[in-house]
Amino acid sequence: MLYLNMKVRIILFLLTILVVVGCTSSEEYARERSEKLLKIYPPGTTTREAVQKEWGKIYPDFSAVQPDGGWERYENPYIRSKIIVIEKKIGREVSRIDRYWVPDGFMSLCYCWFYYDSTDHLIDAEWQYKSD
Repeated sequence: MLYLNMKVRIILFLLTILVVVGCTSSEEYARERSEKLLKIYPPGTTTREAVQKEWGKIYPDFSAVQPDGGWERYENPYIRSKIIVIEKKIGREVSRIDRYWVPDGFMSLCYCWFYYDSTDHLIDAEWQYKSD
């Protein structure tokens, strides 16, 4: 009986480790992919037009322009909070966003978010699993 309990404990411990490592790896992967986007599309020099040209026939599935009074007035709470976090992170005001929904690898999907200033120059980009 004690032997069986020990096996169960070991299995539970290993499963816990896999879950923790899996979650951490997912966040790390998203950070790395975001960094790659920023290398491909350098902030400050890349325009919205250049990003759209690069993506070709893939169009943003979502776009938004900062409403009068700022993002705090944007009707969608998810988008509102996401942009407020980005603005705090980069220390700049986001005037426009585009989100592309695309395949990523063999069996996964992702969002690529592009954040622009008032002159339509890229100020940040973010990669995200579509399931997030």
